[in-house]
Amino acid sequence: MRILFLAITILFFGTSFAQKGKANQLSPADKTQKFLKRWGKELALSVEQKTSVEPLILDMYTKMAAIRLDTSMQNKSKKLAMMGARKISLDGFKGFLTPEQVILYDKKVQEMAANQRVQRSKENEKNEKKGIKKEAEEEIENADIF
Repeated sequence: MRILFLAITILFFGTSFAQKGKANQLSPADKTQKFLKRWGKELALSVEQKTSVEPLILDMYTKMAAIRLDTSMQNKSKKLAMMGARKISLDGFKGFLTPEQVILYDKKVQEMAANQRVQRSKENEKNEKKGIKKEAEEEIENADIF
């Protein structure tokens, strides 16, 4: 259960950081429709399932928007509050799925988490190379050649 929660957290935080400007411009209702469209297609959700989970997902995105705007909270507290809102809503979402859909959902989430790890690893490598280049350039600039 913890691994699943971690994978979901990585998935949502990763995508929110990757598309930070674009994602934050969407309203909770737009995000809900995007979520339903994506998972509706991936999991072959019925119209009844979509209708049932829509208020739950809308509530999640509304809470997350409110947390994002709350200036009284520190970043760490915001992150924890958003993770809690996500976990509650996504656990509720899974409650509306058939056993086969739950298996497929878990598989997709794990795949996305693995892709996120690979992407982060590539980004870290790239940043490390840039850091090494920058250090080398600074050493050359600061070296007493003559």
